[in-house]
Amino acid sequence: MKSLTFKTREGCRKLLVLFLILILVSSFFARLVQTDFGNLKVERITIDARGAELDGELYYPVGTTSKDLYPGIVITHGGGCTYMSSRIWAEELARRNFVVLNVSAYGAGTSAQPDYDENDQGIEGLDGNLTPMGLLDAKAFLSSLSFVDSTRIGMAGHSMGSRRTGYAAVMDCGYLSLNDRLINVLYDTFGETFTEDEINEDAYKLAESRLNVDQLKYFNSLAAAETELYNDELRAICLLGGDGSVITNKQSVTVGGIEVQRNCQVNMGVLNGDYDTGYYDYPSRDTSKEAWETDGKDIVLEEWYILNDVTNHSTTAGQLYQTSTASNAALNDALANRATRIIIRNPETHSKNFFSNDTTSDLVKYFEQSLQYNRGDLGSADAAPLDASNMTWGWRAFFNIIAMLSMIFMLAALAGILFRSPSYADAVCEVEDEPAPNKKLVWALGILTVILTAIAIYMTNKKGFFLYNPGKFLPLGRTATMTMYFLVSLTVVSVIMLIVNVLISKKTTGKTGLAELNVLIAPKKILKHIAVALLLLCAAYGSLMVIQYLFDQDYRSWMTVFSTMKVEHWFIALKYLIFAFPMYIIMGMAVNFSHRTDIPEWKDTLISIIVNSAGVWIICLINIFIAKTSYDGTLFSSFICSYQFNVFVPITVYLSRKLYRMTRSIWSGAMLNSCLVVWSMACTLGINDIYHGQSVISNFFNI
Repeated sequence: MKSLTFKTREGCRKLLVLFLILILVSSFFARLVQTDFGNLKVERITIDARGAELDGELYYPVGTTSKDLYPGIVITHGGGCTYMSSRIWAEELARRNFVVLNVSAYGAGTSAQPDYDENDQGIEGLDGNLTPMGLLDAKAFLSSLSFVDSTRIGMAGHSMGSRRTGYAAVMDCGYLSLNDRLINVLYDTFGETFTEDEINEDAYKLAESRLNVDQLKYFNSLAAAETELYNDELRAICLLGGDGSVITNKQSVTVGGIEVQRNCQVNMGVLNGDYDTGYYDYPSRDTSKEAWETDGKDIVLEEWYILNDVTNHSTTAGQLYQTSTASNAALNDALANRATRIIIRNPETHSKNFFSNDTTSDLVKYFEQSLQYNRGDLGSADAAPLDASNMTWGWRAFFNIIAMLSMIFMLAALAGILFRSPSYADAVCEVEDEPAPNKKLVWALGILTVILTAIAIYMTNKKGFFLYNPGKFLPLGRTATMTMYFLVSLTVVSVIMLIVNVLISKKTTGKTGLAELNVLIAPKKILKHIAVALLLLCAAYGSLMVIQYLFDQDYRSWMTVFSTMKVEHWFIALKYLIFAFPMYIIMGMAVNFSHRTDIPEWKDTLISIIVNSAGVWIICLINIFIAKTSYDGTLFSSFICSYQFNVFVPITVYLSRKLYRMTRSIWSGAMLNSCLVVWSMACTLGINDIYHGQSVISNFFNI
């Protein structure tokens, strides 16, 4: 074990091999879990529906043939994510033998943007909240598969994806029931007129009583065609981290020449967190109670509601986990008529939804009932349902984390090899003998760092989201503003700490202490540091391409992600790098200004990681504690777009510290960390909030 060390080139070589093996092994096991240990086929797909590729993955049981017929579900992510963040739901639904199409919306991840989407939004007036952004195109593809039951299609989306799901349902299902549509056939084709009461009667009975034999035969053929169209529309949707505001209000429609009010004709589940600031009070809102027709009563959680467009009153049909369509005729009929509503909540925040056993099991249960399937039709003797609580996705996530951490350590090992090679050894700087540290002073400065970092993340969560909107030069979604604002805040913290450290150093040693950081070194050395950092980035991305090709995995820990990108995304990342690099230089100076020389290097590195990360961790824990003890609709410091900092900060501190120890200069660490942060931003956040169009680069190279 002594040979496994970063202090020698040979030790770094052995560590490099070790971490490469860990990356491959953990990614292999992640893939094994994702495919349910070989029971599921998971295929990367691209759909070219309107001249732009929609990227995603398709899940279906191994051995599936055209003779099989499974219900299908389209899954999509929220803002600042890609389909990779939705794998948790896709995997678990697929384990119940649903065919799942998990897609990145147009403009997110490696999905391109068409000139115009399903809602004819594109170059002009694109609003990513009020358009399906590829979901209807995905649904059309899923329905076309020979082994998918096109009459049992569901759709689910999180956050912004929930709004897009709702909008897809409005466009696909509309507000006319099947009976309404048949009444309109009688009205439009046969000239039949109706009273307000008659339009709510059974259209077939009205046809039999009013039409002659030939007319009735023709009506039945038209009704069959209309029914087929109706059956191919979305059967059920689940809105995660949303409120259904896009579709919950009734709309005016014309039935038999008479204007009436109708609900959107789709079964709808709403699945939120108790501490979701936007939706925590949804069951008690007047607008919600009106939409759910509860006669002014609060909506009961996990209770099936059956809407009645005629009486404008709803009834209930039992609890989600206590009743089943297999034995509840009323619920079964209501689901067939697409008239159900249900809201489910769990003790979690908005972002926790897509990293949660509770939310995932509830989603599984909802689709099990609304599509009446779980490894077979519910109530069928051939069905072998898998309990909703049976989850394996956590193991896939665990192996993804191991792979990501191994990649980080791999970079440190490779840096150790490169900086000891003939080509880059002369970039290593020297420092004077360092005096023994003043332990009391070290602790005092550490506490100050924790306090200032805590203030930085607190202010980021309060103000960062609203700093700027995306534009042509910096086109990433608004979530990117959180990262940039946090970097600015940490830079301010670093400047404060540098001033304090310089003043103390000047007073105690007569020197500023800045020379030891080797910021002002020869340009040739700086270029070599930058070259090494870029080589490390290439190594990281190269290893990603390997595990992507072999196992279809990326590097991720919940919201901390390093995934594949299109060529143009690197040009976008380069724009953000212009701002990130100077900030990481300053942060690198602060992190490495002083270090303990009286303890082993690994202990010093660990202390540095804790000191520089504790502020973020503490505010996050305080936020969680207050949320669970005294939540009143607001959070102390909402981490909706900041959970990634819990992992990303220690990673960047580690690399900064490790590379400084190797080179006695902050340049390589600053450059590498800058590259990693803009990579993480560009690969996940997407450009779907504004129209960005097709890339000339991608079109030219067909990538």
